[in-house]
Amino acid sequence: MFGNVGMTFLLIGVCLWFLTHISPSILGGKRQQLVYMLGKGTYRGIFTVLILLSLALIVIGWRASVPTPMYEPPNWGRHLNWLLMPAALILFVSGYFRTNLKRLIRHPQLVSVAIWSVGHLLSNGDARSLVLFAGIGTWALLSIVTINRRDGRWRKPHPVPWVKDLATVGIGTVIYVLTLFAHPYLSGVSVVGA
Repeated sequence: MFGNVGMTFLLIGVCLWFLTHISPSILGGKRQQLVYMLGKGTYRGIFTVLILLSLALIVIGWRASVPTPMYEPPNWGRHLNWLLMPAALILFVSGYFRTNLKRLIRHPQLVSVAIWSVGHLLSNGDARSLVLFAGIGTWALLSIVTINRRDGRWRKPHPVPWVKDLATVGIGTVIYVLTLFAHPYLSGVSVVGA
């Protein structure tokens, strides 16, 4: 299953993404020591380079991997994924703004990544999908747990005007439509007309 070079790149990319992103929430005080030792700018630079490297490895690995069947996704999985993706993108966008969604969900972006992962696992049954979506989905769920443990009790933000939520829904929907058409260029897989 993991014999080809593409799958190796994909695995390394997912592992690098996982470890780089989860380290700030599990290192605690050691992270602050590392920032102090390296300097904030250098730390951020290294973090950014590792993220970009992980993304490059994921894209290269995904596109170079042969989709080897692992399981048969349910017939309704693809249709459910079409419904889940707008919700995931709206949640992801809401993480960048002050919205009332943040009063309902503590980590909207991580929840959106988990939804994205589940939706894609329900509509794809090949080995590369299992590595990518299960790996990134696991990171998102573990991050919720480790960040909550690190940060303690949740203090909900104050309410904001509902127009901000409507704007978030609008932006998320536009990104969803653009993603439908960009999907073949990003992943090599067409979803429009599939």
